[in-house]
Amino acid sequence: MTDTGLQHALLFTHAHDHLLRTGLAQVHDSSPPRKTNLHNAARAYQADFDELTHQARLAA
Repeated sequence: MTDTGLQHALLFTHAHDHLLRTGLAQVHDSSPPRKTNLHNAARAYQADFDELTHQARLAA
């Protein structure tokens, strides 16, 4: 493995551990759901997307 490859692997591992895992935990419905800004934004995005698909008659 090259030094550049190792640096990229460490970057993506760090991003996963500190950003993605934490962010996805906030978005995922827990019991009871935590009302974080990220959670609220994800729910609003999903609602708007559902409305657009309904208006375009793409809803299942």
